[in-house]
Amino acid sequence: MSQPPPSTKICPMCFSTDKVYRSRGRNIFEKSINRTKILSFYRCHECGWRGVRFRRIRIKFNVKSLISFIFIILLTYYLINYIIKNYFDIEFLK
Repeated sequence: MSQPPPSTKICPMCFSTDKVYRSRGRNIFEKSINRTKILSFYRCHECGWRGVRFRRIRIKFNVKSLISFIFIILLTYYLINYIIKNYFDIEFLK
């Protein structure tokens, strides 16, 4: 199990340090929140607090993926512009 980010190691109720750990979802709703990879449930072993906090998201970034992303966005823009201009006779974002 991965370590929580430093901001989640402090309990918001009792302010104890290094006692807050990730908690499993109890029902389908909580499990679906945990699967989003943005929010996660945490529990304090000191006071029993349990709540949702944001996870720190690590994004692997490189130049090749950035160029690919920009290319796909531009291609999509020109394709939509072409379709609207030729089939619906509307001038769209010149």
